[in-house]
Amino acid sequence: MSLNSWFRSTSRGSSIVTSLVVLNVAIFFLDQISGGRLTEQYAMQPDAIGNGGEWWRLITAAFLHAGVLHLGSNMLALWTIGQPIEQMLGRNRFLGLYLMAALGGSVASYYYSSVMTTSVGASGAIFGLLTSFIVVGRRAGFDVTNAIFLLVLNIGIGFMPGIDWHAHFGGGIVGAAVCYTMVGGRRGGQRSESQVTFGITVIVVVMLVMFFVRTRAIMAGTAY
Repeated sequence: MSLNSWFRSTSRGSSIVTSLVVLNVAIFFLDQISGGRLTEQYAMQPDAIGNGGEWWRLITAAFLHAGVLHLGSNMLALWTIGQPIEQMLGRNRFLGLYLMAALGGSVASYYYSSVMTTSVGASGAIFGLLTSFIVVGRRAGFDVTNAIFLLVLNIGIGFMPGIDWHAHFGGGIVGAAVCYTMVGGRRGGQRSESQVTFGITVIVVVMLVMFFVRTRAIMAGTAY
């Protein structure tokens, strides 16, 4: 069975993916109607997070988009890549993977970006899904060369002006780590709940350390 045939056979009935697409589109239109107030209040903005204590921006930013093209490209990628991964992992683990990758992207952006940077988008989560697709593909014994090529291409695009490549790297790394924690590098059954819990706890602790280190620097006025 080829990677393409496996992709087609599993790309159906993905309720979490559908819900995420609908949610992102609905929020985009609400933001447009409000004149961008949602972006102003919920985008990833290091100063607002560090000095204002608005930590929830690390998650809410992943559900906001800067324009129709930005929204459309991310939702197309979510719809295409997310469905087979949801079928492979199951609804709960897929949702956990998506949110963790989104958070990983935001934490990386928060840690490395300029204090006054404002960024939005599901790109961190999408990169997490792309690296996860490679993990589950290798686990299933498929040739993932095309997926790796797509990942490298998108990494290159991420360095274009106006694109937050920190979020791409953070989401990609966290997504791959979480997915590997869930399925491992071997064929067969998924890891146990205790193994998954331990692995994700380690990843969360690393992100918390980055968050507190960056927050301390921002509050002290030593962050760039």
